Amino acid sequence: MTQWINRNDAAMPFQEWRAFESGAIVQVRNSYGDSRIGLTRDFWWGYERECGEIGEGVIVSARRLDTPRSVLT
Repeated sequence: MTQWINRNDAAMPFQEWRAFESGAIVQVRNSYGDSRIGLTRDFWWGYERECGEIGEGVIVSARRLDTPRSVLT
């Protein structure tokens, strides 16, 4: 498996974060440590604050679980 990348690795983490292509299989975590696995296109990659805290729907770290096609060819 690949290493986790963090949202703060993005140039502007408060904007849409596009860490992987839309068809990639990824594991994502929010700021509370909740984790989910699915296709990149099925997750919301935006950023929002609720009552001064990062919203629970904000992805703060992600890692790709599949192998990119360019590596296979």
